[in-house]
Amino acid sequence: MRFCGNCGTRLLEEPDAVSAARPAAEEAVWQSTAGEALELTEAAVVFVDLSGYTRIAEQLDGEDLYELVQRFLALMTDCVNSSGGVVEQYTGDGLIATFAAAPGKNHTAMALRAALHMQKAVRELEQEAAHTEGVALDIHIGLHSGPVFSGVNLEPAVWERDPTTLGQTVYLARRLEEAAPPGEILVSERVKQQAQDWFNFEVWHLGIESLPEDLHTCYRFTGEKHAAGQHQTES
Repeated sequence: MRFCGNCGTRLLEEPDAVSAARPAAEEAVWQSTAGEALELTEAAVVFVDLSGYTRIAEQLDGEDLYELVQRFLALMTDCVNSSGGVVEQYTGDGLIATFAAAPGKNHTAMALRAALHMQKAVRELEQEAAHTEGVALDIHIGLHSGPVFSGVNLEPAVWERDPTTLGQTVYLARRLEEAAPPGEILVSERVKQQAQDWFNFEVWHLGIESLPEDLHTCYRFTGEKHAAGQHQTES
């Protein structure tokens, strides 16, 4: 879903992460454009998007809509930064974030906790918005982990033209976000395998034949495990 130019479609100019699934000739072009060598790293990629944007846009005038989305993006950005991630790109009414693997850190767990913080933050914003603007807010999130390239300057036109130019890891995270119902966090098999000792997951059947094979089995993220019990996220 895209947000109109009058409402601040993009706030960051140079996202750092793109995927590895690109022909060698194309990689050379991207290296030249970026002016630096590409570095392959392991990262968890998070897509978050505001649910029901069209409905919200119909309820608010342009200025109120702009202010609401800016507050929303600021909150989502805080959730990413405070959890150790980096916002790579704003997508109008959402964002793309990466959590890079590092010694002594579980990057997938960091991304999952950021997703939980996002849900909590949007619930608080919804209470404010329902009182001031009379609108209900929710988000849907997709999360995948895998290899990404850093050091590339990605222009918005490239994303609009062909999201697969960002590569398989980012592309799969986007497909999960697109398939996630409002209020849900959908993750890949790889994310579940990397984080199942600390988090709870339930098998989620998408029923979409066109999805890549890596997403034939995906999971609904239901919360964080605790020694004395288990906490469930709100749907």
